[in-house]
Amino acid sequence: MRWKSVFDASRAVVRDACFERLGLTDAAIAMLCERGMLVLTGDLELYLALQARGADALNFSHIRSLG
Repeated sequence: MRWKSVFDASRAVVRDACFERLGLTDAAIAMLCERGMLVLTGDLELYLALQARGADALNFSHIRSLG
């Protein structure tokens, strides 16, 4: 698998709908989902925001409950 570096200017990230509620890093992660990336997170608020967008996201708690 080849890794690709992705860059989004912070001024674009702060315009994302979840920036004010979740902050810069989570808003940047949410923007990555628009490129079809799967997110694995332990952050419930981020997970719920991604699910509301219809993005591919998994929460660690859901995986733990399977074990």
